[in-house]
Amino acid sequence: MERRFQENPRVRVAVMLLVLLGAVAGCTKSEPVGTLQGKVTLGGQPFSNARLNFVSKTTGVATAADIESDGSFKVATPLKAGIYTVFLSPKTEADPDHPRGGTGPDPKVPQAYWNESSSPLKVEVKAGLNDIPIDLK
Repeated sequence: MERRFQENPRVRVAVMLLVLLGAVAGCTKSEPVGTLQGKVTLGGQPFSNARLNFVSKTTGVATAADIESDGSFKVATPLKAGIYTVFLSPKTEADPDHPRGGTGPDPKVPQAYWNESSSPLKVEVKAGLNDIPIDLK
């Protein structure tokens, strides 16, 4: 049996590839990721007149999510676990009342929420599903 292994180069190559693939798979370190969804409220009522932005200085990840008419949002792709600053940006879809595109910041929302550096909103994304309420005060 040992002699066959030495004489058959295909078997030898196949065994070496399996060993190499096993070593590579064992060396990769996967970082925990989580999905993020929730509901945005302003004064206890669903809020939808903006877009949510998520930025993490520790993970280097930034993404955004549209807020639906019922205040719900869902980030389309999983995020690395970590702390994210959340801030608002104006919606960008065409609005017949604002022909230049976008709606501008909603004046009912305090100005601090519209800027990454001044927003008091922070969320922690953990591995798995994260259902996070965001209350604009």
